[in-house]
Amino acid sequence: MFLLSITAGVVLHLLQLPSLLPQREAGTIMLLAAWPQRFYFWTFEALAWLLAGTALALNLFSPNLPAWYEGATPTQRARALGTALVLVQLLLGLGFWLTRDKGADQLRWLRAAFWMGGEFRIPAIFASLQLWFAAWLSFQCYRLDRAIFWFASALVCTYLGFDELLSFHEAVGVLLKGSTLIGDGENTLSVGPVRTYFWPLVFLPLLLVMSAWFLVAARRAVGPRALWQLVLAGLVFATGALGFEIVEANGAARLGEAWFNSTPGQVVLLAEESFETLGVTLAVVVFARHRWQTLAVSRGVD
Repeated sequence: MFLLSITAGVVLHLLQLPSLLPQREAGTIMLLAAWPQRFYFWTFEALAWLLAGTALALNLFSPNLPAWYEGATPTQRARALGTALVLVQLLLGLGFWLTRDKGADQLRWLRAAFWMGGEFRIPAIFASLQLWFAAWLSFQCYRLDRAIFWFASALVCTYLGFDELLSFHEAVGVLLKGSTLIGDGENTLSVGPVRTYFWPLVFLPLLLVMSAWFLVAARRAVGPRALWQLVLAGLVFATGALGFEIVEANGAARLGEAWFNSTPGQVVLLAEESFETLGVTLAVVVFARHRWQTLAVSRGVD
């Protein structure tokens, strides 16, 4: 299976190479690289490499996976889980970057599927599922030790998961802009020397208040190591959700819609979504490790 997938991937990639040549030099072979054949080759090549990677992973880890899981410590299990989530994020980031500047005549729905700036796309769905997974882990921790921190974390992660798909925060920004209480009618407004969207005016104060409460509550629920890892997770998430959003707002204010199609704009978008999902991944690792550690203690396992 592994060798077959590798061979198929190489052949399919070679069939796309004539697309790099001028029409007069490639001749009739260019027909293989025209739409929709080029799209088919691209899709099946991606599938072939995915199957090759899956076959290799199963060959290396699947036979020993149950035995490894039983013998692994909670920290080892949590690290493996975090590594798997990061690998998915890298694949989604690669999919976005490879399709970001492709026209609809080349990739059609595939470009939209990996676009990180919209709702109900593959990256947004993954982000929501990861947040809901974090909510489930947090609720399981609450069932084990009844600390209010875990229950509150489950509620916040559940809300953020829906927000990833439905963009509640942007809807709040639209309402604030439409109120005409602040701003000059544009999509961004000036706060000192920088431009920002409207929604941070509501959510940034809320974030600061909730962060202070969560810091106090977390100190009662987890140890110092997990506490600082959760602080790091929050900082990473906030850097993507607020920091790069402000960078995006300033770029959009200068260039308009052209910003989102420019390389700097796409780099900022990739960084924004990557930091958000990475921050959640760090929290998932802490939640999962705490759950496994608590279960081990309750079962009398060192």
